[in-house]
Amino acid sequence: MMSSNISPAYLLSNLGPKLCSCRKISPLFNRVLARCLSSFMQLRLKMVGAKEVQTPMYVSANLMLDDGSTSCDAIEYRRTIGSLQYLLLTRPYLDFAVNRLAQFMHKSTVTHWQHVKWLLCYVKQTIHFSLLLRHQSNSMLKGFSDADWGGDLDDRKSTTAYMIFMGNNPISWRTMKQKVVARSSTEAEYQALVTAASDIIYCSFQ
Repeated sequence: MMSSNISPAYLLSNLGPKLCSCRKISPLFNRVLARCLSSFMQLRLKMVGAKEVQTPMYVSANLMLDDGSTSCDAIEYRRTIGSLQYLLLTRPYLDFAVNRLAQFMHKSTVTHWQHVKWLLCYVKQTIHFSLLLRHQSNSMLKGFSDADWGGDLDDRKSTTAYMIFMGNNPISWRTMKQKVVARSSTEAEYQALVTAASDIIYCSFQ
């Protein structure tokens, strides 16, 4: 076993097999998170009474580096994006929006900042969402992938997104820009599929 191989170098404690019956983020955690988010939006961002929105980004959001708008507070932009990245540990539905907005941290504009505020309004509305993990006999790994073909207007690279399940429990998810420009939507989808398949193979050996 792996533990016997590394125990001479590191101090380990064998906790034995653990069974997960049902695990979810507690309502108390969500209440604390909602209180922190409300304080963050009201005191730091001056977003008192901000309206709730139905999507994490504009439906027709065409973001680019040089969008013609003026620069915004880069420090505040980076600080807010950094805070949102912590939510990705339990909220995979925010992954694409945060990944997209994080690509402008080195040259953020007022337009980008407006999209960040929109995302915060969406987080405020969905603050009670959580992941529910159930114990089940089915341990088969399966994955779903998608690609946004040529979605980046600056370099025309596509974006890969995928989620891996063990049974019905989500265990891994990621959104990332593809390394090369796909010349067709089929090629972009295949690149996303390959990335998801490699993660499934990795998870199968853990």
